Amino acid sequence: PVPALHMYAQPTDPAFLQDQQHFAESYPWYSVRKLHARSHFPMLEVPREMAASIEAFVTASSGQAA
Repeated sequence: PVPALHMYAQPTDPAFLQDQQHFAESYPWYSVRKLHARSHFPMLEVPREMAASIEAFVTASSGQAA
């Protein structure tokens, strides 16, 4: 499978993140990043955080593709 990054801000329930992390433990191609935003529009609230997360993901994924 192609590496996938799920970035989200909502829901804020910690159990949602735990479920995502548990899924990632079973599927190494999947990763999750909880963003520090309050709405469903983190690209407007925390664009730098989103960009940094994407850059880190692409860099890490590039190393796995070899």
